[in-house]
Amino acid sequence: MLFHITNRHNYETCGGTTGKSLTPEYNRWIEGNDKVKVLGVWPYNPMHTIFAVVESEDYQAVLDLTSDARKSGTSEIVPVVDGFERRQAQGFWGK
Repeated sequence: MLFHITNRHNYETCGGTTGKSLTPEYNRWIEGNDKVKVLGVWPYNPMHTIFAVVESEDYQAVLDLTSDARKSGTSEIVPVVDGFERRQAQGFWGK
């Protein structure tokens, strides 16, 4: 299952401000693990926002992986459907 993640923080809690970004553990979640495959991560630094798409069969595994990143602000993790895959499965692709 695919999940879309939006993490937001502010200037005061930003890793660049607090110095956390200078540690190897900072944003380690973007490497994924054996339960969560990270397909892409797109930071938008001026707005202190990170967008990501991950794949996992276990929602709790996604929560566990991103727990540190979610502590510094707000986070939204929602399941999404692969529109390409769905359209192809319906037999509509290319028609």
